[in-house]
Amino acid sequence: MSTEIGAAHHNGPTSNQHSRPGKLDQMLATFAKGEKLNTFAARELGDTCLHTTVSGLQQRHGVSFSRDWQTVPGRFGSVRVRVYWLQGEDLQKARRIVKARG
Repeated sequence: MSTEIGAAHHNGPTSNQHSRPGKLDQMLATFAKGEKLNTFAARELGDTCLHTTVSGLQQRHGVSFSRDWQTVPGRFGSVRVRVYWLQGEDLQKARRIVKARG
């Protein structure tokens, strides 16, 4: 049984993470354009977990995101959400990565 768990873990999400371009590449390209995104704007682009995407981009590419709180209208009144963006050298680095990928 422990072999099955180990095999499932080994063959889990990490085995196909780099096999095809996906959400991280698309979101890096969006941020490289200078876009500022909160969770609602990201959802319109197909990203349902922006904070995890930002973390993944930071880990994979070594870029640091600027972030702030933003109040936006919600279904039941105003809500506070994080807004993320790249600036300075981190923005330039993201642009170089996107350009190198063509």
